[in-house]
Amino acid sequence: MNFPQSCRVVVIDDIPAEVQPVIEAFGKLAVGCIYLRGDRQEDLPDKPLSGVRLVVLDMRLGTTGGDQAAKMTATVFTRVVSAEEGPLVVLLWTKHKEDVDEFRTALFALNDKFRSMLLIADLEKPVAPGEKDANRIVNKLKALARGWAPMNVVWHWEQLAHDAASATTVLVAEQVTDTAGIDAADNDTTRRNKWLARLRAVLRQLATAAGGRAGTAKSAHADLLETFIALHGDRVEHALSLSGKVDLGGLFVDPPGSITAAHAAKLNSMLLLAAAVGEPGELRPGNAYFRKAGAKRNVLFTRTGFKPRALAEEIVERLTKDEDYRKHADAAKPAKDAPRTQAQRDAEARRRKRLTELFDKCVPVLVELSPTCDFSQQKRCVVRLAGGLLVPGDMMKFVDDKKESLRIIPHAVHIPGRTGEWTAVFSGQFLFSVSLSKDFAATKPDFRFRSQVLGDLRNWYSAQAARLGYLAV
Repeated sequence: MNFPQSCRVVVIDDIPAEVQPVIEAFGKLAVGCIYLRGDRQEDLPDKPLSGVRLVVLDMRLGTTGGDQAAKMTATVFTRVVSAEEGPLVVLLWTKHKEDVDEFRTALFALNDKFRSMLLIADLEKPVAPGEKDANRIVNKLKALARGWAPMNVVWHWEQLAHDAASATTVLVAEQVTDTAGIDAADNDTTRRNKWLARLRAVLRQLATAAGGRAGTAKSAHADLLETFIALHGDRVEHALSLSGKVDLGGLFVDPPGSITAAHAAKLNSMLLLAAAVGEPGELRPGNAYFRKAGAKRNVLFTRTGFKPRALAEEIVERLTKDEDYRKHADAAKPAKDAPRTQAQRDAEARRRKRLTELFDKCVPVLVELSPTCDFSQQKRCVVRLAGGLLVPGDMMKFVDDKKESLRIIPHAVHIPGRTGEWTAVFSGQFLFSVSLSKDFAATKPDFRFRSQVLGDLRNWYSAQAARLGYLAV
C-alpha cells in the first residue's frame, strides 16, 4: 500500500514535550511535519526521506553533550535527510549553541555535499517551556522566512504542483462518486465496495484512453500515468492562473550573474535532456541510442544502415581550421604538374589519420522520432529514427551552422557517461525507418530528449521532406 508521503518538514528531538510547541506552530501555519525522536538508530527511516525542505533539529539526541553528541546528531541527520535533494533549511532547536560548530564539523566529515546545500538558522529552544511558545515560534518562523528569498519561489512551485496533483485526484474521484450508485440504505462495507469497484472501472478506462485497444495489463501502469500526466498539466496551468504571484523583485536587484559555458551546458542538460525510460527494446519516442559493442546490442545501427563516417563528412567539413590537419594537407599537395613525392604521400597518410581522429571524437547517435500517439496506441508499422552526431564543444568551429541540410540544436549539453560539452547535429539525409523486431530486445537507450526538443526535430524533418524545389534557368 502506498500511503501519501507529502510532508516537507521534519522535526527531530528526543524529548517530545520540548518539541510539542514546534509541531503546534507548524500546525498554525497549515504545514504538515514528520516527527522523529532520533535517539534510537533502529527507529530511523530505512533510507533518507525524499522531498524534505526544512528540518528542525535538536543538537543533543539521547546524550549529555560533547564530541559524541555532535557525531550522533550528524549521523541521525544523514540517516533522515538525503544529501542529493537540496537545498535544505536547517533550524537549530537547542539551548546549547556551543554544540553547533562541532555538529557542522561532524556532518561535513560524514558527507561534504551538505556543506553547499544547507541554509542554517537558529530557532532558539527556550530554557523553560511556556504557554505561548507556539505563537512565539510562529512569529520566529515568519521572520526567518523573510530572509530565505528566493527560496520561497521554489517552495511556491512545489506547492502548486502538489495542489495540481490533488486537483487531478479530485477530478477522478468526482467521476467515481457520480456513478458509483451508492444508496442511502447502504452500510459502510457496501459503500466502500461500490466505490472501489467503480474506481477500478474508471481507472481502467483512463488507462485505455492512452493505451487504446493495444493496452494490456502489462502496459496499464504506463498508460494510466500518461493520462494522469495530461490531466496534471492542465491542473498545473489552472493552479498557476489562480495563485498569487510570488514577488521576484529581489532577483533583479543585482546585475545578472555570469554563467560559464560549462554551467550553461549543465543547465541546458536539465532543460533539454532526461533519463531514458521504458523497457529494453521498447524504442520509445525521444530515446537516444549510442553504438554498442556486440552484434545484438548494436542491431539498431546495423538495421538502419547508418554510416556515421558519411554523416561526419557532411557535418565536420571546415577541417582547415584544425592546425594539424591543415599542416598535413598543405604538405601533401604536389606542385602543379609534378609527381607526388614520398614525403607528400607520407603527409597525405598523416592527413587521413588526423581526419579519422577528428571524426572519431564525435559520437554517432540515433533518436526515435515516431509520433507519440502511434507509440502509445502500439500502431507503429515502422520506427522512425534520425541519425545525428554529438560534436565536442571544441570542434563546433568545424561545423557550418548556415548549411540548410543540418539541424543544429544550438545549446551545448552534458551527455550522461561522457565528459565535456556536446552539441547535437542532425542531417536531413539521415532519416531511417525500420520494422519493429524482436531483434531489438537487447537495445537500451542512453538518454532521452525532452518533448520540446523532440517536437522541434520532428517539425524540422517534416519541413525537409516537404521541400518542393523547382527548375530555373
